[in-house]
Amino acid sequence: MVQHAPPRPHFGQAGRHASFADSTFASLENQRGVSPHGQRPDLLGLQLLCDNTEPDGDIIFVHGLGGTAMRTWSWQRDVSYFWPVWLTEEQGLSNFRIFSFGYNSYFKGANTNLNTTDFAKDLLYSMLTFSGSLLEGKEEMVPIGSRRIIFVTHSMGGLVVKKAHVLGKHDKRYSSIIAQVYGIVFLATPHRGAGYAKILNNILSTCPLGPPPKAYVAELDTSSSFLQDINEQFRVHCEKLELASFFETKKTSFGVTKVLIVEKESGILGYPQETSIPLNADHHSICKFETRDDPNYISVKNILKHWASQFLRTTSDTLTRRRSSNVELEHLQTILAIRETPETDLNVLGNRVLEGTCVWITTRPDFVSWVEAPEMKNPNLFWLVGLPATGKTSLARSVVDHLQYLGHDCFYHFFSSGHQVKRMTAYCLRSLAFQIACVNAKFREHLSELVEESGIQFSSQTFPVIWEKVFEGILFKLATRRPIFLVLDGIDEGDSQAQFVSQLLKLQSEVPIRIFLTSRPMKIPSAPSRSSLTTCFIREEDTHDDIVAYIQTVVQEALPDDPEFQADISDQVLAKASGSFLWVKLALETLQDNWHTKEDIRKALTEVPKGMEPLYKRMLDSVKSQPPRQQLMAKRILTWAICCWRPLSVNELKVALQPEFKDFVRLEHTIIQICGHFTSVDNSKITLVHATARSFLLHGTDDEPAFIDPREGHEHLAIVSLKYISRHQWRLVFKNVGVSNARIENEGRVNRLLLAEKDHPLLGYVTRYWAYHVSKSSAEARNLMTVLKAFLAKYLLSWIEGIALSGDLRYLTRSAQYLKAYAKKKPKSLDSDDKDNLLSLKESPSSSDGIKFQSWANDFIHIVGKFGRNLVQSPSSIYRLIPPLCPRLSMIHATYVVPGDKTLSIVGLASEGWGDCLASLIVGEDEIASKVLATDAYFLTLISTTGTVVIWHAETCEEARRIHHSEGECNEYVPIMALNRSGTRLATAGNSTYRIWDISTSQELYRLTKRSQGLTMTIVFGSTDWELLVGVDDCSVTRYDLETSAVLSRFEPEESLQELQGCPNMMVISPDLRKVAIAWRGKPLMIWDMSDPHALHKCPVSGSSDPLNAPELVRWQSDGNSLLILCLSSKIVEWDLCTDHGIYHDIAAREMTISADGNFLLTSDNVGTMSVWTFPRLQLIYRLLNGNEFIRDLTFSPNGQRFYDTRESMCNVWEPDALVSPDEQDLEDGSSIADSYAATEPVISHDESSLNQVTAFSVGPDDGYYCCGKEDGSVVIYESTEGKKVRKVCNHAASSSVISLAWSQSGKYHVSSDESGRVLSKRLELRDDGKWAVFPGIDIRISEAVKQFVFSNDEKLLLIYTPSKSFVWDLKSKKELCSKRHQQREDGCWISDPMNHDMLVCIDSEKVCSYTWSTLQRSEQDLKAPASTTVSNGSGTGGGARIRGTALSKDKRSLIYEVLPTTTSPAGPQLSILFASSLSHSWVVPLGNQVKRLIGTVQNSVVFLDHDYWVCTWEIEASASEVKRHFFLPKNWLNSSSLQMTAVSEQGTFFCPKFGEVVVVRSGMKI
Repeated sequence: MVQHAPPRPHFGQAGRHASFADSTFASLENQRGVSPHGQRPDLLGLQLLCDNTEPDGDIIFVHGLGGTAMRTWSWQRDVSYFWPVWLTEEQGLSNFRIFSFGYNSYFKGANTNLNTTDFAKDLLYSMLTFSGSLLEGKEEMVPIGSRRIIFVTHSMGGLVVKKAHVLGKHDKRYSSIIAQVYGIVFLATPHRGAGYAKILNNILSTCPLGPPPKAYVAELDTSSSFLQDINEQFRVHCEKLELASFFETKKTSFGVTKVLIVEKESGILGYPQETSIPLNADHHSICKFETRDDPNYISVKNILKHWASQFLRTTSDTLTRRRSSNVELEHLQTILAIRETPETDLNVLGNRVLEGTCVWITTRPDFVSWVEAPEMKNPNLFWLVGLPATGKTSLARSVVDHLQYLGHDCFYHFFSSGHQVKRMTAYCLRSLAFQIACVNAKFREHLSELVEESGIQFSSQTFPVIWEKVFEGILFKLATRRPIFLVLDGIDEGDSQAQFVSQLLKLQSEVPIRIFLTSRPMKIPSAPSRSSLTTCFIREEDTHDDIVAYIQTVVQEALPDDPEFQADISDQVLAKASGSFLWVKLALETLQDNWHTKEDIRKALTEVPKGMEPLYKRMLDSVKSQPPRQQLMAKRILTWAICCWRPLSVNELKVALQPEFKDFVRLEHTIIQICGHFTSVDNSKITLVHATARSFLLHGTDDEPAFIDPREGHEHLAIVSLKYISRHQWRLVFKNVGVSNARIENEGRVNRLLLAEKDHPLLGYVTRYWAYHVSKSSAEARNLMTVLKAFLAKYLLSWIEGIALSGDLRYLTRSAQYLKAYAKKKPKSLDSDDKDNLLSLKESPSSSDGIKFQSWANDFIHIVGKFGRNLVQSPSSIYRLIPPLCPRLSMIHATYVVPGDKTLSIVGLASEGWGDCLASLIVGEDEIASKVLATDAYFLTLISTTGTVVIWHAETCEEARRIHHSEGECNEYVPIMALNRSGTRLATAGNSTYRIWDISTSQELYRLTKRSQGLTMTIVFGSTDWELLVGVDDCSVTRYDLETSAVLSRFEPEESLQELQGCPNMMVISPDLRKVAIAWRGKPLMIWDMSDPHALHKCPVSGSSDPLNAPELVRWQSDGNSLLILCLSSKIVEWDLCTDHGIYHDIAAREMTISADGNFLLTSDNVGTMSVWTFPRLQLIYRLLNGNEFIRDLTFSPNGQRFYDTRESMCNVWEPDALVSPDEQDLEDGSSIADSYAATEPVISHDESSLNQVTAFSVGPDDGYYCCGKEDGSVVIYESTEGKKVRKVCNHAASSSVISLAWSQSGKYHVSSDESGRVLSKRLELRDDGKWAVFPGIDIRISEAVKQFVFSNDEKLLLIYTPSKSFVWDLKSKKELCSKRHQQREDGCWISDPMNHDMLVCIDSEKVCSYTWSTLQRSEQDLKAPASTTVSNGSGTGGGARIRGTALSKDKRSLIYEVLPTTTSPAGPQLSILFASSLSHSWVVPLGNQVKRLIGTVQNSVVFLDHDYWVCTWEIEASASEVKRHFFLPKNWLNSSSLQMTAVSEQGTFFCPKFGEVVVVRSGMKI
């Protein structure tokens, strides 16, 4: 058989991304592009040889030592036999792009300092920047890394690719590309070196006129440390790669002999996933094939085809998973509130580190031991301590590089006192969590689950909460032995340094955790015995060589031609440095200003003072010596650099300076020239050179006054910021931004303000931080006062719109806190009445500026609480909707609501100020809510008697679902429930079982049979979610494995308990699960360490009268070392176990709870008054006066800004603005939450939920009146213009709430019923004087509660509908006409037939039936099945669906009814329309999932609430897109009872009962 070689191609000119293709492929036209070969085809760099519009993947060829991009792969180095192009005709490989990478690896040629690492970096960069295509007319190329990648390598090329893989794995720029590498083919790659590499270099070095030895040749030697390092690094990161190693079996000619260049032992890796294959070839021919029938070619081709088939089968799934992962990370970045990627800091710092320096730290034996330490569950810390300006941050940056170079998972945070966010330990944890999530799929999965199940928003969480839920709850429990390295620079600049370090030292982790810390000298706590702590103090000799290298580099660049003078200058600078990198940097920058003559340099060097403070003085003198205008400009720049919340960009600063200085040529150059080297511009951000420079400029020295007064500086920034946002133009700018994306579906998380910031760089900064600068300004600044008042009076609403566009309303609450802080500075001269107003904030603001500013601040807080979600969805609603919905005496209502303007009109609320109650919810009729718990997404109420847990949505206060611990008809009493740490699982303890539930689904996860006969006293989750600790009244605590039901451990106190007489009345386990507190009635509290049954700690008492002799309730503090004891005398005692000291507080309390962060204590007393106190001084900050109601349980929300109480059948939700505490970054150094309240008077409020609640509602005739039935049995008429009471209609029993009302259309008849079954009807008459006359009617009692009343069209008859029976009464004769018992309990709705006055209609989920009024006989011919039945069943609602409400259009042609699916169905309510003329046709309203609740009709439009609680209208027979949103309901109007009673009149007036009142909204349908 004759073998034919491929035809010889023709060559042409080629570029860096040179193109190569064979004429064989020219016929592929649109699928493949080719270009002619150039005369010099073997170019350096990455060359695209065969293109494809939709490639399946990329194959990249990398040659070896002495090779080239094309000839290496060509038989006899003839490019006519370039075999990689043959692959494009192979089945399974034809759709791959072919690349070849060339690099300078020649033996001959000039000396070069390049090595394998350099070649690897070039390969990575070439892949990243590839932008070429061979296809004519193709505009967009497919980036490398968007498809799977296979490398084919020869000899040293394999080492280049291995090194590139390791480098790219830990470089953010390349990691996504490297993640796409599927496999590597190694052809004769010397993984363990080649013995002839050293011989080759020796030969090259001995040639008199030959080339010098090459670094990359030396790296191939068998004793090369480079090969050892790269093999170790590659081994760690190649677990998921396919590897194929082909080794040579023929000897290669080497001079006068033949040898195996790469032995088999060196040519294979020996890894489990590696395929090793011999080829019948020598070192040169192993990568060259003469024909496609060459067995060696077939072997290589087959492995490529096999790999391609493998990953192409999973490409679709892989791409889906990758897209899901990217979406997941983007979502986590938003949830974790990561503003800048952590790599930003790393890259900026990398520019400051001189190559080759900082090596001393990574080569120290103790550092090496720390890196290579054996795995342990306890932390291993390396703490680097140094004086200011000794290069600690640069060292930390180098440590990150070193650890990543070694292939370790390294995550980092650089604290900065000049950046208010980056100095937060909470932000540090969020940043670390995000970094870990980017590389650890398991951690990312668990973190996403936590967010989804709990609804937690980390941006508002404190350090302890994030530490507990994310690090202790997830990271430290991961089952992996791969160590995690954390590098934390400047720990002393963090806001909670002591607490952070304490947690780091005592952490326990399944994952090995190694922590590198840097700080200035500070108190370093001793490490626990189980932890390892290495401390290193930076000495001058440590950094000496680095400083020398830096000095020499700078001096050599400035004075390149005078080595002797260089050495002299370097020695003089070094002599004054005293180990300070910063001093050297600033001194050299100062010298550079005088590098003209040697004499100038020597003189300047002599004048440079030794030490930082003298140097700063000299730098400041240079600033002051400038002309006045330049000096002022420098001062303004330094003021912004020092006082700003975060570093400004050059563009932002340019705008900020514009009021005084305009038209900069290059501002960054100006900054460097006029600011005396106090500032630097890094990554286009202006920062101070060091924290010590900030201190010097702000505080000066003993003989040098401060250059910048901080109050004056902040005043200037505040005025500039306020003037900038006090412009009418912003409303138009925001409108244009809003039009581009008018309705955000993902709950407003998109930052639309960024669109406006593109053209207005400073807008984002001043929008977020103007109030911060106001709070730091002097209270006596009159100019600021004038600007601030003008802003609040004219431009506030457009600012709020800007905040809403950003999607982050935290800036609104944060601004409120800043404004309050400023208001506290204002002098107050108030009489006693004014002070009462200040406490309650319910009256009109005083003329005092301080009072007004506090009122404005309260408005900000309540806007977020009441309207937040809707405001983010519709930012423009701040202009027309929100001001009228605010209370009449709020500053926003008083300032921005113009009487007579065409806007909403709100009446009916007696309170003219903000209320604190968000919702008052009923858990069930005749049910008692005994316990309440809260997570971020839900709150839960327990009905102990039935074993039922009601789960409510925290956002909307709606019932989400119910958990039933009891099974069957027998109710199991459940006295206790408990949450896991992350708030995703619930444990309930019954008489016979313990059950664990998933809160988000109500699914039962585990069930544990109760083994003890004793009474369960406490249950808590263990260190994992599959452990449960149970305390029983025999004083034992048993730890169970929930997956196996096995007993893991059991604690029983060995101290004799006989003297204590009987069972304890209380057991409480500490948060760290190490201690248990047990109390008996009449005995002091006792605490046992559960690791030692002999370790008993008795609460010290001073005598028989000591309140501690009668403990009633115990609450542990989060640290587990102290606890609060509520005594029978109502006193509270703080007991510190470490000091064994108790602090007594005379607080009258009956119940108490502590917030998750330990900052607040909530108590209730015997009359139901609730109080909030701050720790540690227990200062009262808030009190809610109650109307003598017994409160059973209390709890805080996880963020401490809301609390819940249970009383009888009610659960109340409270969100007072007094609990909106400053963010951690807003506190001064060393301050606490308690300190922020130190000068704050307590807020006194009144319990709205204690009002006589509206329990039934009906709208009267002509829109002028409405009627309320209340829980005290009263039925009262109100006029709707002002909401005033007009006439009491009747009284039911005071102990029976009115549950159903109906008012006839003419207004002539009114009927009511209560929960005892009593029905009262009255005939009403409106007299000429405007008063109502009431005449007696029906007064009967039936056996069950009434569900509905229906009047006949002529108002002569009344239908009374109950679940089991219906009655018809004659209203005039007051007699029963007929009744009908239902065959089964019905759950439908009745309505009088609008077309036939003798008939009435009943609609349920299965049928429509007509009945005669006089007999209640069903008319068979009118029986119709509504279309919604089919729809409901088809959508999974099942037969359990019910009709919740009906409404009739004004023309009486359309009957609208609402079908509510079963509680188990995910489907929402459906609206269907029945034609009243024949009752023969029903159709589903095409509104999808928009409907939350049907309200009624206005004209011929359906009125409903959507899921965002907008009142919407939809004109019958219009398209689904024609829904109109009119206005939304404030959050504090939303509770289950209120929504059930909402109604709308024929004129479009909207009614919403709220606690004991009814809100009347007019003109809403016109908006």
